[in-house]
Amino acid sequence: MRSTWALVSLLVDSCRAEERRPAQTQAVQQAQQARQAERMARYEHILELQTQGMKNGEIARTLGMSQRTLQRWIATGTIPYARRKRQRARLIDPYKTSLLST
Repeated sequence: MRSTWALVSLLVDSCRAEERRPAQTQAVQQAQQARQAERMARYEHILELQTQGMKNGEIARTLGMSQRTLQRWIATGTIPYARRKRQRARLIDPYKTSLLST
């Protein structure tokens, strides 16, 4: 069984590791850019079909996406960007500052 200080040390190390975010690899960046380009092409296609007079339901069926998604894309006026996920609170968070200062 580990001592309490050993566990605290592990927790502090894990907190410090989370604070450092590793740089994205080139392959990850290229994949993100490819997905971004696909979404942009799809959005431009939506706008093109809209100018031709197609209704939202018809466009959604044609492109194989939900009508609600289509409406949201049109309402925002741009392609959607993925947001970073909000970090959930953990049990150690209230004690994090005191642990890191020791």
